[in-house]
Amino acid sequence: TVLADGTAAGVSTLDVGTYYIFPKLKEGGSVNEVDGLYSENYSIIWDAKPATLTVKKRPVGISAVADAPAIQKDYDGTTDVAADVIKTTEAGTFKYYSFVSVSGETESGRVNDDDIYIDSYQAVYDSSDVTTAESGAKNVKVTAIVLGGTKASNYELKNNAIDVNGEITPIALTITVDNKETIYGNAAPEPTFTIEGCLEEEETAVAAAVKATTKVNCDYTAAKGNANRNAGIYKLTVDSEDRYSNDNYSITFRDGNDDDADYGHLTVKKRIVYYSATDKTINYGMENPPAAFAGEFRDDAAN
Repeated sequence: TVLADGTAAGVSTLDVGTYYIFPKLKEGGSVNEVDGLYSENYSIIWDAKPATLTVKKRPVGISAVADAPAIQKDYDGTTDVAADVIKTTEAGTFKYYSFVSVSGETESGRVNDDDIYIDSYQAVYDSSDVTTAESGAKNVKVTAIVLGGTKASNYELKNNAIDVNGEITPIALTITVDNKETIYGNAAPEPTFTIEGCLEEEETAVAAAVKATTKVNCDYTAAKGNANRNAGIYKLTVDSEDRYSNDNYSITFRDGNDDDADYGHLTVKKRIVYYSATDKTINYGMENPPAAFAGEFRDDAAN
């Protein structure tokens, strides 16, 4: 029978440290006579020199839970991960990671559900863009892992980084075709757009891209001989193919095809012209002055 100092007999595991090992002495026996050892020819006496037992840290690995749900967030243009999400537990077990044995080590892994867990770490998505079929699976890269818990000092973590499933979802973006006006005979103005839902830091770039890639169709034309050049209201509609796209946004286009829309229309206003009669001279006494006078139309540039 041997005991480690400071512990009771029968303890199954000892914390990391150095312990003295000494035999149990026989009660009522001679000085330092060892209990439990017997010989007909010898009296077995302890030499009073304790041995030492050194308990080293146990190697342990950490692994991502393969079937854990992805750590999800809406697109925000960053690789940031919500604080402490990796520490989440469900039904008393860790949701995103588990402790495992270490290959090549005789004794390794977590013992008896010891109180150890991830206490601190750093985590980022591997990119800031939305997860798509083309981009493939997205990972949350967890690094600089440090163990915590009442038994953490008994373990040596052999890997301090894991990749956890992640997902970034697109956010809503609304692109509205603005109303426009022109005057009969003039060309339609260039289309413009009102953009809502864009990240503030991306507004300038997105607005430029929308303008460059989105084609707006309209039946109105100022060319002579075309039936659709009269004053009136015309729809401004976004082309079904030539339009802005961005995987980070779920895009809704609003144009003149929307019923009762107060956007997406071109109003062609009547053109103001002025009629000037030509001066006419008649002789006094004419009983019937001319019924009509010649004249001309003129355009006022201001109108």
